[in-house]
Amino acid sequence: MRSQKRPTLLIFLIVIVTVITAAAALRGSSSLIPPAQTNEEATPIKKGVMTGKQKRHSKLFSKFGTGKKIGELLIRNSDDLLIQLGTPMPGGDPGSPPLNRNRLLSETACGADAIIVGKVVSKDSQLTDNEEFIFTDYQIQVEDTLNNSSGIQVNPGDEITVTRPGGTIKLNNRIVKAVDKTLQPLSVGGHYVIFLQAVPETNSFKAVSNVGSFRLRNGKVAKFTEEPFAALFEEESANTLLTEIRNVIAGGCDR
Repeated sequence: MRSQKRPTLLIFLIVIVTVITAAAALRGSSSLIPPAQTNEEATPIKKGVMTGKQKRHSKLFSKFGTGKKIGELLIRNSDDLLIQLGTPMPGGDPGSPPLNRNRLLSETACGADAIIVGKVVSKDSQLTDNEEFIFTDYQIQVEDTLNNSSGIQVNPGDEITVTRPGGTIKLNNRIVKAVDKTLQPLSVGGHYVIFLQAVPETNSFKAVSNVGSFRLRNGKVAKFTEEPFAALFEEESANTLLTEIRNVIAGGCDR
């Protein structure tokens, strides 16, 4: 719990930087802004203390960062820290074909080792290997397996680990939140359709791409990201989305 001596309203440092991911170049600027309210619980951590699985996952996100270690940024600023990457491009990448539901689902499915419907039951966040960003390991209970060629058991009722960039930690009694706008954090208790790539070394999974996650709420696809593709599916029936995914799986892939 926070000390009552600290101000209720804190100033967050927002750092929007240029990084390269598989999806796009992420560009932005840095500024001080009023704090945004968040319901995301921070994982208390100690620098250098993590499980073997977390150590392996921390290396998956070495391209994420600001060029400065989070510890250095905390020393330079007395307030809590927000690191934000990846402002989505309106309309998609220049020169890309028009967005199309079937094409997006087909390309994403063909790049996936597994596709599941699941519920997030818990999460733990940690520093990335370069100590410039944060990643989160989510424990997800599988509700339905739409496809699985990963070699890892993924059956309804199983619990799997899915690692993604971003998250919230408490380090040296300070809150640090990292957000990749192209891969929004998952919420504990939330239900999602997720396209996954295997991480065989830890018997876990990571996100295929920014396209490969859909939140389901009240039988519909809920708004989950600012990415342009999201508008193609928002408020669509969950059953319709699942049927379309099954159809593209049945159509096969040219690899």
